[in-house]
Formats: sequence, structure tokens, C-alpha cells
Amino acid sequence: MYSLILKGIKNTALKTKDNILIEVKNIKKSFTNLHTIEDISLTLEKNQFVSILGPSGCGKSTLFDIIAGLEKPDRGFVFIGGHQFNGRTGRVSYMHQKDLLFPWSTILDNVCVPLILKGLRRKDAAIKAKKHFPAFGLEGFEKSYPSQLSGGMRQRAALLRTYLFAEDIMLLDEPFGSLDAITRKKMQMWLLKIWEKINASILFITHDIEEAIFLSDRIYVLSERPAIVKKTFDIDIKRPRDSSMLTSSAFNNIKKQIFELLY
Repeated sequence: MYSLILKGIKNTALKTKDNILIEVKNIKKSFTNLHTIEDISLTLEKNQFVSILGPSGCGKSTLFDIIAGLEKPDRGFVFIGGHQFNGRTGRVSYMHQKDLLFPWSTILDNVCVPLILKGLRRKDAAIKAKKHFPAFGLEGFEKSYPSQLSGGMRQRAALLRTYLFAEDIMLLDEPFGSLDAITRKKMQMWLLKIWEKINASILFITHDIEEAIFLSDRIYVLSERPAIVKKTFDIDIKRPRDSSMLTSSAFNNIKKQIFELLY
């Protein structure tokens, strides 16, 4: 009897562990005399949307650089798929606030860059990339140049390029931060819809409390630099979500708690 119970507990634990894509453990990071991150631990599970919210300059982007392997932590570990990835690049996709599209290349050529870097021939890369253009709202703009697109459209193209680099894990560093308020709200709605289709797990940096709550399954609220995790919020608001959520009591209760924590 006890062996069956223990076996059940073990299987549950394994299942839970297998569900974790990224596990960050006790990360600490300083640059010369700038103590940036004191102690941060977090997880990202399969098909989960997790936001990191905190004051400007608290080390959120540095944390992403560490997870992506662009920086090494002074202390702590990054595990991706159960394997240590300290200082190792190429496993996750990473999108910055600016779209970073090449102005001299068409949208299709821009989107194909990660596929070509992976070794696909240009023709094969174009065929694979074009299949995703309808879902990302870019159909008909394959031959357009970045200067011919709106800010929201350029961010869609940048997001597709990011997705094609690594389809299962995406790090998005304030991708809507440069957009006007109306376009930003539209892009948030669009991101939720596309996220449901692409079957990806997303780590998302934002300074916007409402954006974090609206998009996320979980929010890690960071302190001022040197950063620690002040509190974790699990957002128990059903999906799919729409604009009516923004005025709900559940939404505003979480917003109030986070606001008091940060201010």
C-alpha cells in the first residue's frame, strides 16, 4: 500500500519537473561596482506565460541576458529542459524592445534570418517562413520593407522572426514599450491570440502592471536594484481573456496589490 502511494507521489513529482522548461536558481550578478541582481529564482512551465515586473534599472534585461546565455551569472544556475545552460547561447529565442529589422531587406528576408543561420537554404527558409505569415497578420507584406509598415506590424514581423529561432521558448523584453497606447492594447490582444496558436512558452518583461496581469499566468515582481523577487502572483483569471477583464474585481484586486508593492 505504502509503496503504491510513494510511487504515485514520485510519478507526480517527475511529471511536474518534466513540465518545467526554464528553472532559474539563485542568480546573482554584478558589473564592476554595480550590484545588479542579488538573488532571483523563477520557473517557466510548458505553454505558460510568465511576466517579470519591476522598476527601471532593476536588472530585468540582465536576467534575460543570463537566461539567453549572453552573460554568465556570478552565482546561481540556469536550467533549460533540465540541462544547465550557464553561458550557453542558441537554446531560446530573444526579442528586444526595438524590432531590429534590417531596413534594406524585405519583411520576408528579415524573418528568414534565423532559419538561414540554422543552415536552411534561402529558398527553403522562405517557404517555411511564409507558412506563418497569415497567422501573424503579415500575409501580403512579404515584399514590403520595414519603413513601409506601422510600428505594430514591424513588431509582428520581429515576433515571427523570434519565434522561428526557437519555437518553444521565447524571451520578450518589453516588445510593446515603444508603441502608442491604442496600438499597444491591440498588440496585447493579438499576442494572446497568436500565443494560443503557436504553442510556445513565454517569459515577458514589462513595466506595465495592467499589461502583466492581462497577459500572464504568473508574475514575478522584482525589487529595486540589486533585485530580488519581492512576491509572486499567480493570475487565476480564466482564458481566453478580453478587454472586459480590465474592469473585473479580480483584475483590480491584483492590480492594487502589485501597485502597493511597487509604490
